[in-house]
Amino acid sequence: LDRGGLATAIILGTNALGAALPMLGHSPALLAISAVVFGVAFFAVVGSTTAFVRFNYPPEVWPTAIAAMTISFGVGQTLGPIVVGAITDALGSLSYALNVSAALLALGAVAALCQRKVGPAKSTVS
Repeated sequence: LDRGGLATAIILGTNALGAALPMLGHSPALLAISAVVFGVAFFAVVGSTTAFVRFNYPPEVWPTAIAAMTISFGVGQTLGPIVVGAITDALGSLSYALNVSAALLALGAVAALCQRKVGPAKSTVS
């Protein structure tokens, strides 16, 4: 198992847990814990993806690869609320969208566990 995949799985699993906590209740304390758990783990995603690029690509492509990751992140942050709104409108409750979000994060954590070690980055500059 690749340590980077394990780290990503832990981060995504923690995000999934934070997103899923409101399924257990809606007390202010539980919602605050949910926000803290999700928020702290979410900040780690950026560092994790940057480390992934640095470990798996040669230095000359780091800017392009990190830019691609950043653009993907931005697209997800733009489309996420639209999808959540569509699910909520279709099913009549925000809870369904939250459940889908937690399930997708958990699926991402499982997928990260399947990540194989790519090997050390090799520079193409001679």
